[in-house]
Amino acid sequence: MGTAVAALDAMVRVGAVQTAAMSAMVEAGAGRWGVSRVRRAFALVDPRAESAPESKVRVALLLAGLTPVPQLVVTHAGHFLARVDLGWPEQKLAVEYEGAHHFEGEQIVRDDHRYAALLAAGWRVIRLSAADLRDLDGVVRRVEAALGA
Repeated sequence: MGTAVAALDAMVRVGAVQTAAMSAMVEAGAGRWGVSRVRRAFALVDPRAESAPESKVRVALLLAGLTPVPQLVVTHAGHFLARVDLGWPEQKLAVEYEGAHHFEGEQIVRDDHRYAALLAAGWRVIRLSAADLRDLDGVVRRVEAALGA
């Protein structure tokens, strides 16, 4: 399901298809084979997702009953602090997917400063990599544990 949603997220994000048009296509498919799966995937589409891995993590969390805010803007004392991939503002929990570009050039230094600022403001950050995508159940457990803490 995550892969399908990731593809739909990307199509909506870049404007290749509008959600209204996609909804009409889903409705027009009533009675056709596989339309129930398409409906489930369409219900999870969110154009705020900025990468396929981020979409896959979000879908796993949503299917587990967790509802993160995608691309959450975090402020502290009235000042912009960061924009995180997925977050729970009330619990001050952020989930960040770090692809390969996070380890190129100065990006790792910028990320370290951003995470230090989040931590100093009382936020907790769960950092994910490609390896975590192979165990999304484990990611869900980590987030559930953090939200329960």
